[in-house]
Amino acid sequence: MMSHRQSLLGRWWIVFWFELWRSISKPSFWVRTLAVPVMIAAILALSVFSAKVGTDADEALKASKFDFSVIDASGVLIAGSCDGQRWNNCQRCAV
Repeated sequence: MMSHRQSLLGRWWIVFWFELWRSISKPSFWVRTLAVPVMIAAILALSVFSAKVGTDADEALKASKFDFSVIDASGVLIAGSCDGQRWNNCQRCAV
C-alpha cells in the first residue's frame, strides 16, 4: 500500500508533466525560446561588423595625406613650435 507521502509525490509529477507539456506545446514558447539566442547572435554580429568597419576606416585614415593651410591676415598667429615667432617669419613652420 502507498503511503500518503508517495501519493503526493506521484501527484506532483503528474502536475509537473502536465504543466511542462502545456507550456512546450504552445508556439509562443518556442518563439520566445529561440528568439533570445537569435537576438544575441544579431547583437554580436552587429558588434563585429561595426568593429571591422571602424578598423577599416581607421586604416584608410592613417594611409591618407592631408593638406591644410592657415590664413592669418593680421600675422598675429603664434606657433608654439616656432619659439614665439610670428607664423610667417618662422622657417621651421614654413611649408
